[in-house]
Amino acid sequence: MLSEEIVRQFIETQLPDSENVALRNVREHIEKLKIDHEEIFRSQIDIIRTLLAIRQADSILELGTFLGYSTLVFAEHATGRSPKGRVVTIEKELWRTNEAKKLIDATGFEDVVEFKVGDAAEECKALIANHTSFDFIFLDTFEGTYPEMFPFCLELLNVSGILLIDNVLMPIARGWENGENIIERSDGVFAALRRTLQLATAAANFRTCIIPSGSGLLLGVKL
Repeated sequence: MLSEEIVRQFIETQLPDSENVALRNVREHIEKLKIDHEEIFRSQIDIIRTLLAIRQADSILELGTFLGYSTLVFAEHATGRSPKGRVVTIEKELWRTNEAKKLIDATGFEDVVEFKVGDAAEECKALIANHTSFDFIFLDTFEGTYPEMFPFCLELLNVSGILLIDNVLMPIARGWENGENIIERSDGVFAALRRTLQLATAAANFRTCIIPSGSGLLLGVKL
């Protein structure tokens, strides 16, 4: 019987070039720090790359830098969109930002990435106040904040912009440890995830779907 893990491992063998040397170095650095898995899966890299290519995204907002694994995917794309390509990435933890910046700087892509440290909601409000908008937004903060963050993301998106939200079927670290998921649970953080799905499907100017990859990706486009 197929399981998410079996499918993911198969995809990773079929797309062996998804993780280049720079990405592998970041992942191995995260593993050395013995931190719970919080970055995207290797099988999700090509989903993101394909979406970026389809949209031909010049401006990218990442909410939740962690240690820069997904940031590097965005930076590689933005560099190829030079001179217009740019990435803004927001992380509430200074030490994580410092680690991510060090890793990104080592790749030579630092010129296209702007690191911000602070509360994601407050930083989004500031971006909105400055009339900033993006072609692609990746939301990967604490899942309990998703209902609050969704309206900000929608407002910051350009028309035809893509929003990708990670972990919509289960909070990644805890879910992979004990199997807790949105299908069987509706309390606590799972209530927030359910509310996020309701907001996304109810938004009049937003077309969305759910991709059962990793811990679940919500994919949508602003109409």
